Amino acid sequence: MRHALNLLLMSFAVTSLVAQNLQVHYDLKDDRNNIITFIEQFKPDDHGATYWFAQMTYDANDGLMNSGYWEFARYFHVSDALPIDFTLQFNDGLAFWGNMGQAYLTGVNYTLMFGEFALPIDLLYRRDMSGKSNEAQFTTSWFHPMMDGKLLLNGYFDAWTVTQNGDRELNVLTEPAIWYQVKKPVYLGSKIEISYNLMSPQEWKYYPTIALRWDW
Repeated sequence: MRHALNLLLMSFAVTSLVAQNLQVHYDLKDDRNNIITFIEQFKPDDHGATYWFAQMTYDANDGLMNSGYWEFARYFHVSDALPIDFTLQFNDGLAFWGNMGQAYLTGVNYTLMFGEFALPIDLLYRRDMSGKSNEAQFTTSWFHPMMDGKLLLNGYFDAWTVTQNGDRELNVLTEPAIWYQVKKPVYLGSKIEISYNLMSPQEWKYYPTIALRWDW
């Protein structure tokens, strides 16, 4: 459920920007049947940037919320001469089956530039408060407008290790998304949640959605 800083790259060009959006998703696979609300905000300042999001999942049959998840990340600018930021992050969540697990993360962010395309990368030390061992996490994200902003491609990719019963395993979660601007500031789009070793051990899972997004 990790959602990375898909707007972080914008801070390198516009330091006064405050970007936020609200999304409403509907799961297209029958075995989930969920409605998902997602709100996020990205705010750069003279010392770095702050990012947070909150995601709530509801049962489409009765409208009751069955889980909530949120993340907070603070980035501190290190030097004008280096594209490196220091970061502190916190993840937490609750579901009908119990606590989803708190995690504290710290590390560095480095931005790779490919022409006008920026790819921010987080290299993180992850401390899981659920009793699992301390691990490493790799995160990257992308935000690419096309057709004069009418079409948006964004998403993230997370990979982190988990050690259980003495065995170290790899978890993967990615959510590529595509958005088309119906009428500013409203977008119609879709994303697909792709995970490995999360829902079922050693298995890939795919969950596409259809969604509306409102930017302000």
